[in-house]
Amino acid sequence: MSFTKNLIIYGLGTVLVKIASIIFVPIFTRFFSPEIFGAYDLILSVCILFYLIAILQLDSGLSRFYYEEKKKNRQEKLVNTVITTIIITSLTVSLTLIFSSSLISQLLFGSKIYKSAIIICAITVPLYSLHAIFSTILRFQDKAKTFIGMNLLQVISMLFSSIFLVFYFELGIEGLFLGILFSYFISVSGFFLWIFTKIKLKIDNKLLIKLFKFSFPTVPSAILGWVNNYATRIIIVIYLSVFENGVYAAAFKLGAVFLIFDVALRMTWSPFFWKNFGKTNNIENLRTIYLVIISMIFSILFVFIIFSHDIFKAFTPSDYWEGTIIVGLLALSNVVFSTINIVGMGPDIVKKTHLISLFNGVAFLLNIILVLNYIDAFGLIVVPVSLLISNCILLLLLWFKSEKLYYIGYSYKHFLLYFSISIILIFIIDTYLTSFLYKSIISVIFLISMFILNKKNFIKFFNSSLY
Repeated sequence: MSFTKNLIIYGLGTVLVKIASIIFVPIFTRFFSPEIFGAYDLILSVCILFYLIAILQLDSGLSRFYYEEKKKNRQEKLVNTVITTIIITSLTVSLTLIFSSSLISQLLFGSKIYKSAIIICAITVPLYSLHAIFSTILRFQDKAKTFIGMNLLQVISMLFSSIFLVFYFELGIEGLFLGILFSYFISVSGFFLWIFTKIKLKIDNKLLIKLFKFSFPTVPSAILGWVNNYATRIIIVIYLSVFENGVYAAAFKLGAVFLIFDVALRMTWSPFFWKNFGKTNNIENLRTIYLVIISMIFSILFVFIIFSHDIFKAFTPSDYWEGTIIVGLLALSNVVFSTINIVGMGPDIVKKTHLISLFNGVAFLLNIILVLNYIDAFGLIVVPVSLLISNCILLLLLWFKSEKLYYIGYSYKHFLLYFSISIILIFIIDTYLTSFLYKSIISVIFLISMFILNKKNFIKFFNSSLY
């Protein structure tokens, strides 16, 4: 299946998944106060960290070596090695989290009130990990429709079960986490039925060593990436309040709509890149794809930023409206982060994955230093600004180093132009863009201009059988 078809399928599928997720925001922000919603977000953030530890970046290793092992007819051994290892590590992490639940609740909230919610979240870790691995396998087997179907099943079952458990059984925050647990149980059960005959819980030691050599150096990168995006929640709670974290969480979830592109790109880019790596005209093809993708993403971002305040107020009650100013910043930060998927492949190509962790460490330190130094003086706005700056630094470092390790020649001028326009829109929207009519006219102008600017690349992209 071509890059374009996969991107469209994954993109549309991810849109549907994200729509189901976004519905989560207006429903539960109207039921839970910002304090309770902030507590839910903080617990979920901690569990995501434990998931990252449990999976050990083996999904990246599976992506890197799948086609290589397929040529040797050893892809099933690779898959079984990864699945078996993930089961062992995720169960170990889950048990550790369960036994530490009282301590974690005490450290985060000063009481054991959320111990049961943390336990439920801990039980979800092995299911979440297996869901991620099975999803990766589907991508590399060109099962895009099955992938989308299973992920839609997970998100929709999470939404409806959470609503049922919270509103009918009145289980509160525990109902949210039980809904998540149930949804991943359903999806993993479906995956097992699909792949059951091929699963053999065995580990090939040679393959495991090969996987660890590639994946393990990137584990610090994954953890630092989590810290960069989620540890600031803890700082918000300490320096501001759980209420402010609830406001930030709502804005973050709406700004995360642009992680649609991050997910779609990660699902599509890696299989396409490694399958075509080294082929004739590959460099030229990569440049074309890059220009088309960033122009499409930024076009949608411009419109989102222009209407961001209206969108946020439509999705949340007035208690959360302090977050209107930060939605655009978070959306832009997600677009910057998504771009790394394309331009930052150099360390993977030459198998110097420790550089990814090193650069994430630099971005993390910058983010934390900025937040700690300025959050008292400027409040919540510091958090998305610091995240955006740190993601820009991470993009710059990986882009520059990747081009040194394996030159492709992605156009930085286009990116800088689109980025600058986004910043200008974010900071003038409050003062100058208040009329819905003016917003609509400006949005149309931007979309037409972006199409004219990139017309040749769009035609080449959509006419090519390779794409």
